[in-house]
Amino acid sequence: MQKALKFITNGIVISEVLFLLVPLTLGLLILLFIGGGFKDEVQF
Repeated sequence: MQKALKFITNGIVISEVLFLLVPLTLGLLILLFIGGGFKDEVQF
């Protein structure tokens, strides 16, 4: 029973971490993409 509870809590924690990390990583990638585009345009 304890193992099952531990497994469930671990699953919840992992899913929460992923739920938080996915938007963050996507946002960072978009920022990097936009920043890279701006850098290319700014360079003479």
